[in-house]
Amino acid sequence: MATINLATQLFEGLTDQEANELQAWAEGVILHGHFPPKHPNLIEQWFVIFGHNADRRLLVISTALPQRVLLSLLLRRDAEFRVLCEALHTDPADGHKGVMGAIQSLGDALDLATGVPA
Repeated sequence: MATINLATQLFEGLTDQEANELQAWAEGVILHGHFPPKHPNLIEQWFVIFGHNADRRLLVISTALPQRVLLSLLLRRDAEFRVLCEALHTDPADGHKGVMGAIQSLGDALDLATGVPA
């Protein structure tokens, strides 16, 4: 069962089913401009936790939230990234720090661009 990290606003501990639901949701929003009338439970929880009412949802759905979902899916692939680092004879800890730094930078840029409070 996934949780939502209050500091990073990312979804952590996603099950395969949750990851698939979030990926399908993000692809629908990003690639097709489809805003479903009913969002996955994790998306609804995210809205509630961060206090996004109906007035702010459209802005957040079209900007910060899909990025948070995709960054969460990237985090989920950290184990796969570790294997890749080992194959390239790179210290996985260094690679992990680089990925996490990039994620933090992207998150910070999104917050600045959208005005979403951290």
